[in-house]
Amino acid sequence: MSAQDAWGVVRGGQKPEDTGIGMWIWGTLKGDFEEDRSIGQVGTDMVISLIPGVGVATTLRDLVANLIKLYKNPKDKLILLFIALALIGLIPEAGTVVKGVVRILFVYLRRFVKDAAELSNATKLAQATTKAVDAALPKIIEFLQDSRLVRWATDSKVPNLIRFAGTELTKLADKIDAAQLKKAFAAATEQLQTLLKRIHGIVPARAADQIDEFLAILDKVRKPVLDGMQSAVQPLKTVLKTAGKRLEDHALIVDSRTVNRGWLAPMSQKSSVMLIEKDPPKWVRRTKNGVLPHPAPEAAAAQAKAIELKAFTASEQKKGRIFPELSAGQIQTFEKGKISPTAIKGPAKLYRVVDPTSAGGGTFWVTEETFKQLKTRAEWRERLAVWPHWNQNGQYVVYELKPGEMVHGWKGPAASQQIDGCPYHLPGGGEQILFYPQGDTFKKTLPNIDPATGEAVSAGGRIDTRVNFKDVLGEEVKVGLRDAINDPHIKGPYPTNWGFSDWTAEEAARIVIEIPKHLDKQ
Repeated sequence: MSAQDAWGVVRGGQKPEDTGIGMWIWGTLKGDFEEDRSIGQVGTDMVISLIPGVGVATTLRDLVANLIKLYKNPKDKLILLFIALALIGLIPEAGTVVKGVVRILFVYLRRFVKDAAELSNATKLAQATTKAVDAALPKIIEFLQDSRLVRWATDSKVPNLIRFAGTELTKLADKIDAAQLKKAFAAATEQLQTLLKRIHGIVPARAADQIDEFLAILDKVRKPVLDGMQSAVQPLKTVLKTAGKRLEDHALIVDSRTVNRGWLAPMSQKSSVMLIEKDPPKWVRRTKNGVLPHPAPEAAAAQAKAIELKAFTASEQKKGRIFPELSAGQIQTFEKGKISPTAIKGPAKLYRVVDPTSAGGGTFWVTEETFKQLKTRAEWRERLAVWPHWNQNGQYVVYELKPGEMVHGWKGPAASQQIDGCPYHLPGGGEQILFYPQGDTFKKTLPNIDPATGEAVSAGGRIDTRVNFKDVLGEEVKVGLRDAINDPHIKGPYPTNWGFSDWTAEEAARIVIEIPKHLDKQ
């Protein structure tokens, strides 16, 4: 008899009379409860979870295992979290995709959350969840690539099942509460009692004794579980939202690499500085005695200049000439004393180097003449003073002005750039132009989650929806992903043919491991 047939018997079909059926059911429910379930067992669970009705068996098995653990360790609050995770498999609104993903996550999370104390440390719980999702990802992808789910996704017009799973996990986290978990637990215990009583009389005596022992345990842990569900809700929400965001980020990262062939990831400032200091590339120079070739104005001077230019823009606006207002920070991107207003008349083309995380409709541009002088990524970085953690490059866009059209902006040599604590700088000196095209649309993504509250991270009244990449040294980098360029004047992006990154993962690892810090290369 197949697993599906056997499970069908105890779900209301005929009365079980065969000892083999009874033992199969009891064997399934009591399971083998290892702390580290094998990859093969996880794979079996994935297949079973897609069989109508039979997937409940794996949920009940996980529930039975954790009820026994709670009986043996009644003060271990961590077990309540895993009971709550198991109960998701019995909530109809969760859906097949979420139930399957949570079932896999359930197994991997146990490997990274070892102590009940981690429940009270939301940051550690979120970090453990992220690690669990990363470790479980191959199995989650395998589950989502099952032909039955792919067929459903096609029929339902779901373009990306991984991103769908992430979104649905987040939706479930927003809706889940103690009342739902208690209701699911009550239904689960009723199912367990019914099933076990149906097979009690047909299994061998030793198995019947085990069933009696478990039913007694079930009676003793029922109240502690119901009383403890409220305390499990917030950790459960943290796990679901963190996992949902991580899954969506994985989907978006893969998509960005598929669309932008050769693209790896943005760079963190930490990794940029480390690689530059270990093996200085030819586009940086060692800073000697604090002297820079194209110094920016000091903060106070830049602030005074911003006030001066604000008066100028107000005066020009009355004449119908709209110049962008500048902050002190923007003024400091120009060489000291060399910023000036400019009017670009069509026909003309302006150029901007970008990567998939930077705005096509950003503020910094160069003329066609300057762009055509840039033959390599190194020349672009050196002359325009662009750090790798600001822009990985690889693409460019073109702002086309037709005859009769005009934009007003600011031009001047790019200021030299340095980073506190780094002995190298970018020279700068190439002419840059600053103006404000129409802004881009960035991908609408799930918010990053504050582990302390389980809610979306916000800053300055804006929700942080950046995608979490890992750079070539494994450092986390949060960035937005460009979805659409909206300014009708802007064409592209087109490939620069310079490559998308300054270092591959292999090159970066070799530099960090093998090359000693240079004392004087430039």
